Amino acid sequence: MTAPTTFLHLTDLHVSASADPGLVSDTTATLETVIEMVGAIEPRPAFAVLSGDLTNRGDEESYRMLRGMLAGI
Repeated sequence: MTAPTTFLHLTDLHVSASADPGLVSDTTATLETVIEMVGAIEPRPAFAVLSGDLTNRGDEESYRMLRGMLAGI
């Protein structure tokens, strides 16, 4: 019997590289906490699926920041 494949699904991250009055919470800090939690998962997920609104405004700077934050997953 083979081990089940585990994966990570993150959705609607809404991160923003700069102050964004449209956000009611600190989405970047929340994602940092989630990434720490993911690092503790055993066995490590085989892959990650990210869906929904990954950034709040869709700007290039926020996508670059997000790519850096997710590099370890």
